[in-house]
Amino acid sequence: MPQEFNQYQIAALQQLADYRGVFKTGGSILTLKTKPVKGSKITLQQFIDSFIEIFCQNNFADTDYSFIQNKPNGISAMEEWVKSVDIKTILQCFTYAIWTDKTFDGYFLRKINDQSAELLLIRLNEILSQNYRQQNLQRTKVTVINAQHAAAIKSK
Repeated sequence: MPQEFNQYQIAALQQLADYRGVFKTGGSILTLKTKPVKGSKITLQQFIDSFIEIFCQNNFADTDYSFIQNKPNGISAMEEWVKSVDIKTILQCFTYAIWTDKTFDGYFLRKINDQSAELLLIRLNEILSQNYRQQNLQRTKVTVINAQHAAAIKSK
C-alpha cells in the first residue's frame, strides 16, 4: 500500500468497504427511499449519509481528479479499470462523487445504480484484505524471531 494509513484510518476504510453490500443493486434500480438491507428500517439515503460522514470524519477527501481522464465508460471497461486502482484513486473517485452530488443532486445515487460504487468498494476491501494479511505475516515473523532470540539468550 503506497499511501500510509494509521490503524484508525484502516478501520475507517474497512467500514467504508463494508458498504459494498449496501450499495449493491442486485440488478434493480435503487431509490433514496429503498431499504437495501433486508429487515432494516434504514433507507439508502441514510446509508449514503452515514458513508459520507465516515468518509469526511477521517479526512479521506482528495480533490485530485486527474484520474477521470483515464477512467473508462461502461460497466465491463470499469470492471477492468477498477482491478488496477489503488486506495488513493478509490478515495478520489468517492470524493468526486460526493462533491458532484452536492451540485448535481442524485449523482451519488447514479454511481450506486451504475455499480461503480460497489466495484470500488469491492476493490477497497481486496486491497485492505491483502495488506492486513501482509501485516499479520510480518508480525508473526517478528514474534517468531523475538521468541527464538529470547530462547537463545536463555540457553546461554
